[in-house]
Amino acid sequence: MKKRSLIIAFLTVVVILLLTGETFGYSFTPTLTPSSTVVPESTEFTVTVKISNIDAGQYGINSLSGHLSFDTKVFDGITDTSIDGLNSWKVSYNADSGKVTAIKNGFVTSEEEVFQVTFRTKAGTSGQKGTINYKNILASNSETDISAIDISTTITVNNNPQGNSIS
Repeated sequence: MKKRSLIIAFLTVVVILLLTGETFGYSFTPTLTPSSTVVPESTEFTVTVKISNIDAGQYGINSLSGHLSFDTKVFDGITDTSIDGLNSWKVSYNADSGKVTAIKNGFVTSEEEVFQVTFRTKAGTSGQKGTINYKNILASNSETDISAIDISTTITVNNNPQGNSIS
């Protein structure tokens, strides 16, 4: 009887590992990189979302989603035309929720830029800082959702980006 219980326990562990073993350890690193961290007021700049350090199984990643938010006191609003897919990624943006979804017809296994967002600083904001966030990030390998850390970047609005005094 003891031997039978041990065999059942062992088989249960093996089945659990087979069913969940593939999802353990899947990961990737998202980054949010601005074209400049110091931008004059009333000026456009871009931020690029990139994925790297991809460990997503046999094929890689073919979708990415997350919620984009930003300081509306410092930056003008954005629309779906403010976001461009890069490297054959197709991107959609829901302005109500801030959700950005990117889908690729194929898989990515190495570092790649996914999309770029064009922002514009507001007039009268020189000397202020604004933060842009991409949160609740999920990627998929068509079988499993893979979560990642939230990312952000801070932009300083400065009409004199060199820091020189104007005489």
